[in-house]
Amino acid sequence: MAKVAGGYTSGGGMGRDTHRSILEEGLVPFLPDDVALQCLLRVPVKAHSQLQGVCKKWRDLVNSSEFYEHRRKEGTTGHCVCLLQAISRDANSPDHHPLFSVSILNEKGTWERLPPIPGFGHDSCVLPLFARFAAVGGNLIVLGGWHPATMAELQSVYIFSFSSHTWRRGADMPRTRSFFSCAVLDNNIVVAGGHDSNKNALRSADQYNLHHDIWETLPNMTIERDECASAVLDGKLFVISGYTTSSQGEFRRDAEIFDPIRNTWTQTLNMWAVGSKAVSPSNIVAIAGKLFAFHHSQLVCYSPRENSWQVVDSLPEGGRGISSAVSATGFGNSIIATGPSNADDGSHRTLVYRLPASMESGSSDDEVVRGKGRWEMVPVDEQFRGVAHVSCVVEV
Repeated sequence: MAKVAGGYTSGGGMGRDTHRSILEEGLVPFLPDDVALQCLLRVPVKAHSQLQGVCKKWRDLVNSSEFYEHRRKEGTTGHCVCLLQAISRDANSPDHHPLFSVSILNEKGTWERLPPIPGFGHDSCVLPLFARFAAVGGNLIVLGGWHPATMAELQSVYIFSFSSHTWRRGADMPRTRSFFSCAVLDNNIVVAGGHDSNKNALRSADQYNLHHDIWETLPNMTIERDECASAVLDGKLFVISGYTTSSQGEFRRDAEIFDPIRNTWTQTLNMWAVGSKAVSPSNIVAIAGKLFAFHHSQLVCYSPRENSWQVVDSLPEGGRGISSAVSATGFGNSIIATGPSNADDGSHRTLVYRLPASMESGSSDDEVVRGKGRWEMVPVDEQFRGVAHVSCVVEV
């Protein structure tokens, strides 16, 4: 496999020997290190930047991947939803370029925005249009997209650390691609399909290792797939639907599954045969050992045994619901969907769907129970009602 070395080496990871030496030197004077570590593991992530200012020893520890894994094992991490969301602008503003930022929905149901990417664009809140999101090791990774002022296609990779609360630049994607699929497989980010700068659909796939800041070229898919979707299930990557260069907008019904152990793709026919005509497979979500998707106003679940999608529930009606899911993500037994409000006021809102107990982890892979889940309305904040093209969950 070809490798493309990154131009930036992250300081966020440490080897075990370095981690051990930090602990051997002592974290807190006159306090056993195991006790000191337990104390530090319980400091909220928002205060990690203050911890890093105490001394180099603490900075190295808090930035290490081992510290993050310790926090996960101790159950001291939390989750937040990150959305690539439009920002409302003053109608009298002379600059009409679209503006997007990273909106954060935390577990308390409150909203905030991440700081802007330093040196990017012409505005303090600019983010690439149509970028893709991924989450690895407590970091949000923003890949590709278009420059909001020039509409130039970008190969850039930006990484936001929730521990240091700062952005850094990662190694650029090895090739230009837009409207590609993006998913995390074995802690590596895999991008596949999309189209190049000449609007040619792509069969290629590349894999990014965040820890080493290196891209690897994966085997090509069998078929070119523009605007495909992807998700990881049972340790394999599913790349679903998309369309070819010669069939613009005609979404395919098949999918390809990548096995990282065999390093091969396998085609699956009629996987996305939902309804009389295949539509965009956006918003594929893998949770609770199953694949979910939104098809128009319906939430559907994939049955491997039947190779078909079965209706689970429908989007809620009324002014508090949404007409469709423009973006969706999930974690645990919850699906978070954002889309146009049924109130028909031009705003978008976010809902959470809690799976029925019969579909939670550990239930039969093919068991689909309709209409017994629960929709919850996320509190509305007037500053966070723009369209959200992409979303993902970060464990922080």
